[in-house]
Amino acid sequence: MKLVRTGIVLLLLFGMQFPLRSQVLDARFSTSFYGWERQDTTTGGVQYLRGYENVQVNFGTSSLSFHTYLQGSTDFQNSMSGDPRLKMFNTYVDVRNVGDMVDIRLGRQQVYAGVNYGTVDGIKLQAAPSSRLKLMLYGGGLAPADLRTDFFRNLGDNFQIGGHVLFRLSPSTHLSLSYMNRHRESKPYDAFRYDVNLGLVSTRIDYGSRANQYLSLSGDYTTRELWVFGRVDYDFNYEDLSRLELTSRYQVSPALGLVAEGYYRKSQIAYNSYFSLLERSATGEFVVGADYALNENLNLLFRYSGVVYEEDFGMRVTTGIACRYLTFSYSKDLSYDGELDGFSGRFRYPILGGKIVPNVGAAYSRYALADGIEKLSTLALSGGFTIRPWKIISLDVQGQYLTNKIYSSDMRVFARLNYWLANTFSSVKEGVQ
Repeated sequence: MKLVRTGIVLLLLFGMQFPLRSQVLDARFSTSFYGWERQDTTTGGVQYLRGYENVQVNFGTSSLSFHTYLQGSTDFQNSMSGDPRLKMFNTYVDVRNVGDMVDIRLGRQQVYAGVNYGTVDGIKLQAAPSSRLKLMLYGGGLAPADLRTDFFRNLGDNFQIGGHVLFRLSPSTHLSLSYMNRHRESKPYDAFRYDVNLGLVSTRIDYGSRANQYLSLSGDYTTRELWVFGRVDYDFNYEDLSRLELTSRYQVSPALGLVAEGYYRKSQIAYNSYFSLLERSATGEFVVGADYALNENLNLLFRYSGVVYEEDFGMRVTTGIACRYLTFSYSKDLSYDGELDGFSGRFRYPILGGKIVPNVGAAYSRYALADGIEKLSTLALSGGFTIRPWKIISLDVQGQYLTNKIYSSDMRVFARLNYWLANTFSSVKEGVQ
């Protein structure tokens, strides 16, 4: 809680640094509880009740603003290691249009641009030198995987840098080039290894901090009827292509749309992880499909996908129907790892002008993990509602029941109360203290 109080003080000091001219404060508070009782066939029942408090605050003007998103959590039924916990998803300051060109973001922030992804504690610069060109550069310490409030821990071995260039060739054609270099430290350990005389000796194993380094080139072409996207990723650490992608959609008529997709992927494994010792295999996948609108409220969907492994082939067929309040789908999977038939449906119907929206859902599957063995089944049921009496308050409650061979019954309930706060401060008149 000390960190939260410090953040509030910093926010107040931040707001005092410039006059009240078109300042906007908006905040969202979310209180939620997640409870479940798992009945497994060997150990019996175990109960959990976990509470969460999410706080999201944005404050400032169009040129200078402060943003933060925090989450505190603990378990009231069975205390877990590390409870209570505080996660910091982001906390940063935005300074926009510096020198009529550059936007600067400083602090903990999430980065998603081309091949870049992740959370860093650092700086991001964005610029648009022309209407056709956009540039982005960033760098900083790599945030801990659990998003705790540790900053710049062993910065030389835990950092991430990258950039993104977006070029608009024409109103319908764009090209994108992006680069990411992530270093995450690995923990050294001691193990016995053979020396040159075939004797076992204790050896210090240290894979260093080199984790992920990618370069990506992508492009898209869009017209009223056609959309095409292509992407290729290169992995510098493994010196190999890690991803090829080509996806497209063609709107034959207002009612009929066709899709075609192709993928080549290699496992994206950190270079210094234990899994890098295993052989990396590639898979190829293609998807073809169509969707047809019978009317403005009723749509039919069909997808066929095939996955090509090094020595095998798998396929999936999915068909479904979707209307304004109901969706239903059936999928059939056949692969080296077994066979599956799955059915799922969901119904939601708003009442009282959308102030109350109940929903129910069900999913049933029959599967076998290999040829010639008994098929097993899984049933999942869900139901709940959303209540929003006013725009600033909403209540969500959702329950789930699951049963299969491993868990005789798995009960879960999730409840969340959201509250939104927004205020725009009036301009201060000159001469008024």
